[in-house]
Amino acid sequence: MISRRAFESLLAFTMACLLVFGVKVQEINIQPLLGTIDGRWFHVYTPYFPGLDHLEDHEIFSPRYAHTKKIVLLGSSATDSIGCDKSWSETLRGPGEPINASYSCSITAQLNKLLPPGWHAFNLARNGAELTSMLYVYAQIAALKPEIVIYGDTGQYYRWNNAGADALTTEHYVYIHEVLGSEPEAAILWRNYLDVLRQHGWRGSDEGIATAPSDRPAPRLRVSPQDILTYLLGVERQSIIDDGPPFPVHINWGRQFASSSAPFTNPDPDFKYFNGIRLITEHQKRFGGKFLFYFSPIQMYRENSAYLQGLEETYGRFLSDHQIPYANHVDLDLKLNLETYDGVHQTIYGNRRIAQTLLQDLIDHHLIK
Repeated sequence: MISRRAFESLLAFTMACLLVFGVKVQEINIQPLLGTIDGRWFHVYTPYFPGLDHLEDHEIFSPRYAHTKKIVLLGSSATDSIGCDKSWSETLRGPGEPINASYSCSITAQLNKLLPPGWHAFNLARNGAELTSMLYVYAQIAALKPEIVIYGDTGQYYRWNNAGADALTTEHYVYIHEVLGSEPEAAILWRNYLDVLRQHGWRGSDEGIATAPSDRPAPRLRVSPQDILTYLLGVERQSIIDDGPPFPVHINWGRQFASSSAPFTNPDPDFKYFNGIRLITEHQKRFGGKFLFYFSPIQMYRENSAYLQGLEETYGRFLSDHQIPYANHVDLDLKLNLETYDGVHQTIYGNRRIAQTLLQDLIDHHLIK
């Protein structure tokens, strides 16, 4: 492979030549010269969450993975978890300490090292995401028919802030409605879910969503030399990033973690919010896709038998009743400071343990061979 210095020098020389000759490279359309080649090949994708309104920038949409068996991880920060050590936390990061974060440290990056050929895991979890925004993310990727969707949660975070109802715009809700609420089996679940959001303060209207026009962007076909140059530079940089953390992983051996003996409580006793999970599972069933739900490790509850039993007797029973594979890893024995830096979020080493554990879950539930 050409060295980074040589590559960037060549790129800089090429761009300089184009500029000298007064060529506005971004305005040249070379798509006709490419024939049937998909212009998306030259798009620069990200392997982590690019934002709700820029999901098309995620690598799962790259033609590179068109014929790859897909495992998609949804959830919030403990599932997203691209922080390599405690510097990912604002409260734990020392003065002037750089943020040590990289996709290479994530659960999906570690999982991809373990998966059999032909499979690839994609990180579409989002820091701070509750269930409603994850429904939108799933609706965006549903046409790709992912073989397996894994939803990870930290306790009952899925329902916080009215399940994140106000994080989405009307256009987002329209998209979910078109994809997940159009089938008879799912339509009832979707209407009930919207009713719950409305009962707890959301001001949207399911009727308005059903009648609003869809605003899906047209596929981008135009390709310029700048697109190709940007793509090549992105590939070079990504190969460097994927080699490992940008900084050495820092371990804070002296930090202690509190434990909790609080009893389990279920603020969603009728699963009015949690039924939103079934919207994903019902859609997956339509094309033979699989689904796994898991609770992520929580250090403070690891030895709380009442809490662990409560999860099993409520969520575990609900998921089992609906034939949805389920795993509870709240009590996973992650090493303090080495594998978890705050008792909820993992370091690169903790994410490696989670990846190994999830792969075994998939095998145990016969979701992957």
